[in-house]
Amino acid sequence: MPALAGPLLTIGVGVGLAMGVTDAQAVNQVNTERAGMAAGMLNTVRGAANAAILALFGGVLITLVAGRLESADLAGRVVAGNIDATPDAGRLAAHLTDAWRIALLGVAVLGAALALITGLLVRSTTTPGTER
Repeated sequence: MPALAGPLLTIGVGVGLAMGVTDAQAVNQVNTERAGMAAGMLNTVRGAANAAILALFGGVLITLVAGRLESADLAGRVVAGNIDATPDAGRLAAHLTDAWRIALLGVAVLGAALALITGLLVRSTTTPGTER
């Protein structure tokens, strides 16, 4: 369990910092009397996006494991962590670990590509002399 402390702390700090900046920027763009409505809308959109992303990631993870095990039912049990009673739990856990690595690599590549696209879009809309 201590091996997870570093990655979980990094994720928590990163998400916390990003949410704080996003909330501040969103609320600063509306009139003061509508700040509560803006914050509520932002939280609603964030919650829906998180649910969609988790469903998509879970689907990709199960698909990757099912491709290796050739059984959707077994893949669902493996991804849910129900492998303790099976004699080949180590092999199943290794398949899950491999699938996690592939899925996380895909997320990292997608994140880098979106950051690059965002940087290009922001840069192309800034005209000389209007930078802050």
